Amino acid sequence: MIAGAVAYLATRGGGGYDGGPADLRQPMTLQQVAAVSQAPCAAGTLPEASGTSCYRLAGGGMTVRRVEHMKAEPPSGGTTFWSIQIGFTRADGQAFARLTGLAAQQQPGAPGQQIAMVVGGQVLSAPAVTGGPITGGTLEISGDFTRAKAEDLVARIIGRRPS
Repeated sequence: MIAGAVAYLATRGGGGYDGGPADLRQPMTLQQVAAVSQAPCAAGTLPEASGTSCYRLAGGGMTVRRVEHMKAEPPSGGTTFWSIQIGFTRADGQAFARLTGLAAQQQPGAPGQQIAMVVGGQVLSAPAVTGGPITGGTLEISGDFTRAKAEDLVARIIGRRPS
């Protein structure tokens, strides 16, 4: 399962793949997770891109059609893993703050603490929101990403590779 903690991040310099401003080839839906189960997926759930987990999503959410930037960031601050940074448009940043505010109110470890990133009917990632709502319009997805995994996730979200 691709997962990690989502945390607000001030835009920082750094290497890695830089997608820059982009219209997504397929819209990305962001929705709070209601439940997670193991594959095979039952009716009413969406598969994770890896095929191991299934997600039932809560109502509401938001649809992103454009990002201001998206990049894979190299390890920093003593970590050995890559991360993904996404900058939303102003309107999407405000909607994302509301959505992550709901997720941040959930108990740690509860499915509702996760926000599913859905592209093409598959959950590409479902990171947990920690530390409160993300209000800056920029987020970081961290986990045990290698450079290749981080760049692949960025490419899948932007729509440059088949999911």
